[in-house]
Amino acid sequence: MAKGRVSGEITQKAIREASIRLIARHGYHGVSLRTLADEIGIQAASLYNHIENKQDLLFVLLRGIMEDLVAEVAQKVAQEQGTLSKLCTFVAAHVEFHARRQPEVFIGTMELRSLLPENRLVLVALRDRHEELLQSLVDAGIRERAFSVPSARVATFAILALLNGVANWYRKNGRHSIPDLQRMYVELTLNLLGTSPAVQELLRSRDFTQPPPAATGVKGSRRSPPAPAP
Repeated sequence: MAKGRVSGEITQKAIREASIRLIARHGYHGVSLRTLADEIGIQAASLYNHIENKQDLLFVLLRGIMEDLVAEVAQKVAQEQGTLSKLCTFVAAHVEFHARRQPEVFIGTMELRSLLPENRLVLVALRDRHEELLQSLVDAGIRERAFSVPSARVATFAILALLNGVANWYRKNGRHSIPDLQRMYVELTLNLLGTSPAVQELLRSRDFTQPPPAATGVKGSRRSPPAPAP
């Protein structure tokens, strides 16, 4: 690999990590590009070799987070057989992602409003794909009489509100490990869906916790297209 390319990838990684730290601490509007450059230790003008502008930086960060969540959860769900196992895997994978990448997810939740409308639409489309996967599982569970809820749509929103809250309070040095949280949130979700005690007892024998995926390198720039809709 050429030396310039290696240096560029290292700088991209530094920009991403520093951006997450600063935006999580001060908010998007409280961080200037000069502050970001100072945090990294480069000239402010050098940032424009890697990003188009501050809005572009936020968009790349938030899109990358959402793309990773959608892809990781969908991949793990696809490896399971049966609606109940897929639903439990969705919950466990979502919780694991939000805990493992808590600062990024927190930014994604708080700063979606800071995106320009055209950028926000890209994120909303990704979010909708994630919601649609969950609702398809809830719908299937209702048809199979595994779940007892009056509305799959409302149940989907309730589950996501429950799961998304993890990033607001989770801390690595807290009293519960990520696998503990995965198991608790699976049980909470099954209770919310009105799953029978017998089914819940059966599912307790299954381990839906999974190790995080291997790192895949530095995220690309805005110039790479967003993930296509299925």
